[in-house]
Amino acid sequence: MEEQIFDRLCVDAWREEYSEDRARVAAKKIVDIASLSSESQVLDFGCGAGGISKELACLGLQVTGIDRSRAAIAEAKHDAHPLCTFVEADWRGFSPADEFDCALFWGTTLCSGEEADLESLRTARRCLREAGLLIVEMRHWDRMVRRFEARSERRSQDCVLVENHVYDPLTGVQSTEECFSFGQSRVERRYQTRRYSFAELRGMCLRAGFDTVEGFDETGAGLSNQSERAVLLARSAVGPQ
Repeated sequence: MEEQIFDRLCVDAWREEYSEDRARVAAKKIVDIASLSSESQVLDFGCGAGGISKELACLGLQVTGIDRSRAAIAEAKHDAHPLCTFVEADWRGFSPADEFDCALFWGTTLCSGEEADLESLRTARRCLREAGLLIVEMRHWDRMVRRFEARSERRSQDCVLVENHVYDPLTGVQSTEECFSFGQSRVERRYQTRRYSFAELRGMCLRAGFDTVEGFDETGAGLSNQSERAVLLARSAVGPQ
């Protein structure tokens, strides 16, 4: 699969999508879902520019954010909270010195294909201490397939990003052509995203070593055909093997 490039263009175009207000709401939801305290340690996979990590730190949690994008990590480190640590790395090979109480894949983070994403889930499993909690948040794709949006547009102060999407229901792969416009310049490129049903992702978590998997919507209620977002909670009865 052709993976998305998270360079400076992408960081700038998505800036409004991850505003401080949205990050603050997400951080509060994470704390509530996982019953985290000020002594909790959180690992934020695909932290991007660090918005959610920083808001979790503002609530007193110790947070390690990890992302493969140099541009995103550079921005995350700017004005970083003292309780935040940001690491530029491919998390599929990440081996932290500490164990964590909670691991996050928030938003469209698990999307690289089943083999790569299964390895990401196994990494998360290894990073959690006994009874640690994995949280995966994403669009409720079981619903999204029925109202697929073929075009999306995002604007920031300096950049306009237009994306045209094609979805193959047989493979679960979404192909996207993106066009960045800034001033008189344009950049066009293409990437692919693997979209998972809740059942698929649940099965992958069990294969990765988690023992229980639950699902909720964006309000904390059970998943339904009306749910916009899906939140998957996975636990293991014992510590990492």
